[in-house]
Amino acid sequence: MARIVYPLVIAALMASAVPAFAADVYRGALTDKDRPVPVTLTIEAHKYPGDAAGQIRFGEPWACDLKLEFSGTNGQTDTYSFKGAGAGACSALNLGFMQSHLAGTSLQIELFDQKKASRQKVSLTPVK
Repeated sequence: MARIVYPLVIAALMASAVPAFAADVYRGALTDKDRPVPVTLTIEAHKYPGDAAGQIRFGEPWACDLKLEFSGTNGQTDTYSFKGAGAGACSALNLGFMQSHLAGTSLQIELFDQKKASRQKVSLTPVK
């Protein structure tokens, strides 16, 4: 019994010593046909291109979301590819990407479609 418990205790101690990485959450709104659309962006810890990196959610009237995959960094700008197929208004962003950079305390994001045409620019604030 002691031979089984000892490795489990060591594993538990090691797991508690490793800090957990919390996701960064940002909120704001974009304007679509003079109507605000709430935006919630969750950026998860990532290191390498291809890593899962969070999601972006759009409230009503869009009511859709897309998962993010980290693509890389160029200077102060991070690029994330949209994963999966978005429904409704998100379908215009299918196979597109998002670029982000910090501007003071806010995060500036720009959404692009698959043809690399800019669709929206949004300023988001961090959620504490």
